Amino acid sequence: MLRKAGMGRLLEREQVALLVVALQEAFTAIVPFFLLTSVIALLRFVFGYFHLEFELGPIFLNKYQLWQLQESFYRFSSFVAVSSIAYFYARRIETSPVAATMLAIAVFISCLEMRDRHQLIELPYGFAPITLIAPIVSTYLFKRIAPYLSFSLPEPAAKRHMYRHLESLFAFLVTYTVALLLLKLVTAGVSRSLSGVFAGVADRLPLFFHFAARDLLAQLFWFVGVHGDRVVNGILGREILNLQVAPHLTFAEFNRLFVVIGGAGVGLALLFALLLVSQNRSLRVLSWISAPFVLFNINTLLIYAVVVFNRFMFLPFVFLPLLNMVLALLFLRAVPVRFSEAYLVWNTPPFLDGYLKAGGDWRLMAFQAFLVALDTAIYGYFVKRYGEALSFQIQLRRLSENLRLSEVLERREGVQAFVAYTKLIEAQAKLAGLLKELREENLELHYQPIVPLQNAGTASLEALLRYRRQGKVRGPDFLPLLEEAGLAAVIDVWVAKRVREDLQRLGPGEKPPRISINLHPDTLLNDRAVDVILRTLRGANVGFEIVERSYLGGAVALRNLRRLREAGFPLAIDDFGAGYFSLDTLVEHAFDEFKLDRSLVARSTDPRGRRVIENVARVCHGLATRLVAEGVETGEQLAVLCAIGLDAAQGFYFAPALPLEEALAYLNEHASPACR
Repeated sequence: MLRKAGMGRLLEREQVALLVVALQEAFTAIVPFFLLTSVIALLRFVFGYFHLEFELGPIFLNKYQLWQLQESFYRFSSFVAVSSIAYFYARRIETSPVAATMLAIAVFISCLEMRDRHQLIELPYGFAPITLIAPIVSTYLFKRIAPYLSFSLPEPAAKRHMYRHLESLFAFLVTYTVALLLLKLVTAGVSRSLSGVFAGVADRLPLFFHFAARDLLAQLFWFVGVHGDRVVNGILGREILNLQVAPHLTFAEFNRLFVVIGGAGVGLALLFALLLVSQNRSLRVLSWISAPFVLFNINTLLIYAVVVFNRFMFLPFVFLPLLNMVLALLFLRAVPVRFSEAYLVWNTPPFLDGYLKAGGDWRLMAFQAFLVALDTAIYGYFVKRYGEALSFQIQLRRLSENLRLSEVLERREGVQAFVAYTKLIEAQAKLAGLLKELREENLELHYQPIVPLQNAGTASLEALLRYRRQGKVRGPDFLPLLEEAGLAAVIDVWVAKRVREDLQRLGPGEKPPRISINLHPDTLLNDRAVDVILRTLRGANVGFEIVERSYLGGAVALRNLRRLREAGFPLAIDDFGAGYFSLDTLVEHAFDEFKLDRSLVARSTDPRGRRVIENVARVCHGLATRLVAEGVETGEQLAVLCAIGLDAAQGFYFAPALPLEEALAYLNEHASPACR
């Protein structure tokens, strides 16, 4: 297994995952807006190139009006982005989307207004950094501040839906003030720092590093949803664009011909890779829609639909332009191409621009084709990886639907998938195949008898998951993979629902024994999953087994354990002696039962192992806690456990996990204590 990189560990944190998934949702939601913007940009180029005009009744269009319309769309796209980011981020962190959206717009406008106090507000062209930062900061602060400053208005119940939006008035005003001050202080400091860094370093670097740094910075901004070219021009100026890379070839033209063929991030190569490699229907449809625009270097739609905040696209999108730059400089040094003074409009299609600028020199167009082919091959690898991730996400949703567990993932939908494919790069294809196989009819519950050793009437069952494949019942060997993917809560909730269904199938005269259900530590960290389990099993004769490391979950796990106990469910520590249990936890928290780990039971016939079990039994009985042995396999082990005085045991010596009817029949046949 590859070691997790720092970014991988960062992305596994839920708050970071919530933010990234919200940003992905926000930028995906505004793709229709960019489609319309791209159509207008393309029409502007066509009208300008062919000198067209269009008139139909009161509608009159020419290239100048289309240019003004395009400029307006680009500038107001900042409002669209701010609103979308605030709305989706608010939903993810569970605060008011309406209040968050209004707050983000207010903070955004105020930041722009305070930037230049001598004129009316001027919207940034495309996305500026503040477009991304303002909604994130203001929404997060509102989430933190609102609980302390909200108040209840006395209003009639019929108008509750109206007045509830006014309860956060103070929180809105305070958050606005705090967010604005914070952003102004931070942006002023960052601006001064950047200016100092670039001013101090720029003069000492060779020209190539100026070019490379500029393109790298632009690609990084594009990747996070900010208009990279505009921002970099604002930070570094536009003078470098007019420098000569070769006679009659400026850096701006060099970039268009060789570095970003088809737009930022080598849009043409990304388009070809998506069409050739991707098996995902949505990606292919988006690719075909984007194709006419990418051919005219308009790849904004493709960037926001596929690239922005997509970690699979980060490496090729950011670094392929730098590779193209190095190869192009070597090409120009080795091949004496003569460039004309022809002026290239930025919408000039790839290859046609090379033909016009090099006077039809086939070598230049062949080199452009080589770059596109190379970049397409590299993009193809990452597109395939991205397709596997999307396949996993689709299969995860299908698993949730098949098991009727959508409510468990309601808030975490997308976040679970994001964290999961952040963790499971190598195992992704295997996991996707597993999720395709898992269906409700394939999963079964079997029950292993827990027989009393000393006293009659204490028999119980442990619910264990089983999987039917090709007619054979197998153990759940897939569980470690699902647990690593963060899906343990889904399985635990399914088990709880199936236990309830099995209990309801029993006849009215049958009194079922207590059934023990295992809860994964991740389930105890999922409040929504615990809610569903409590609601499902309320009033049922069940108890819960948790492993010792559940207590490493901190306050959330302890709170949910208290909720289970307060609801009347007995609690047991599973695999006792093989985990992280501390004596402090033993003192602080009461348990009804300890289940001795099978590794200790296997050593019970050894003098040292027997002495350990005797001391554990003494402690448990002193605390009025039952001690149960797991994994009993021989009569010799049973004799030792009986002599020590354990309360109950389970294992293959008695019976394996059985269907419910067979397990109940076993308990009826073996009602007397096993120790005689």
